[in-house]
Amino acid sequence: MTGEAPTSAQSRRLIIVDHSGAPGGGQLGLARYLAQPSEYERTAIFISGGEIAERVSLAGVETIVLDPQRSHSRMGLLRAIPRLRSTLRAIDDDAIIVSNSGYASLALALSRLPHRRLVAYLRTEPTPPDSHPVKKWFDTTVVYSRFAGYLANSNWTKAAIPPKLAKRPSRVAYPLSGLRASDSAGRRPPLADSSQVRIASFSRLDRWKGLDTLLDAADLLHGDGLLGRELSVDIFGGSHDTDGSYADALRARASSAAYPVTVHGHISDVSPRMREADIVVVPSLHPEPFGQVIAQAISHGCVVIVSDQGGAVEQVTDGHNGLTFRAGDALSLADAIQRVVRTPGLSGSLSTHAAHYGERMSDSALASHFDHAVSDLVSEIGV
Repeated sequence: MTGEAPTSAQSRRLIIVDHSGAPGGGQLGLARYLAQPSEYERTAIFISGGEIAERVSLAGVETIVLDPQRSHSRMGLLRAIPRLRSTLRAIDDDAIIVSNSGYASLALALSRLPHRRLVAYLRTEPTPPDSHPVKKWFDTTVVYSRFAGYLANSNWTKAAIPPKLAKRPSRVAYPLSGLRASDSAGRRPPLADSSQVRIASFSRLDRWKGLDTLLDAADLLHGDGLLGRELSVDIFGGSHDTDGSYADALRARASSAAYPVTVHGHISDVSPRMREADIVVVPSLHPEPFGQVIAQAISHGCVVIVSDQGGAVEQVTDGHNGLTFRAGDALSLADAIQRVVRTPGLSGSLSTHAAHYGERMSDSALASHFDHAVSDLVSEIGV
């Protein structure tokens, strides 16, 4: 390095590090970003391999997999740190290095690379309130203190940066969710069929995702006959990295419901299913840092109903482009569903923002914004 900050991003390399090349929300967002043009010369480093690492490589992005034969594990992550350090030092000592996950942040922090070149992309709050005090101390003092600046996937996540670190440079960069302005084109308007209400949920089968709240609300609506239509609930999502017993209990409850409830499992493409849904409910018990499903559902012209917390309420304004309800409150959710079904014209007015939202939050728009956020951080950090 000459000691002078580059005047343009075109002279800089951007290295993005992820702990895993297997499919996940963060990895899919990374792959979408790397598929877009950029001002930066980009390299992707995956500590363990998988489908996303292969996809990024086939897209023509320089891709390095440190341990292609193993899936992610904590021990594997720790063993890979010396290789990560030597790989990064060999590539470019002027590059900006961005972690794409919490585990990647841990690996980079322990690699003892120069602090001024490290940026953490926060996809959730760095120190969740239910974390053990020792873990909070470790994450704040050992991990995230090693980074010169932060990207956050929402304003809510940015506001959750610990006070000790909050004075460091930070920017919001929404994750790429695969949106297009044409997502809602030609779809059947939500609730157009006066005999049916099709409700769908798209999430991992995890307890904190609040699927019991959704089914409790549906039970109330069906039992009291409040909708005046046939009700069905479709639950899409796998149980990877979750408590399998919860998924089993959910399937058992679905099979005994008095109305159609179907647990479909993981699907690779949500678009066809969202185009069939009238209402998409995101009933998370804890705040969603961003909620890619929310963005996708708005863009596909669904009526979107979300818990009133976290990054969800950055995307959904109650009565404008969706509805909100009190997190964990089945009666509040039932009221929101009844409101949109029973109020003439409301579903149409809520879904009219789909095309504009899909354009504003498209992958091309957010990839450009991500690059600008990185450039702003680099300028403020002074590297």
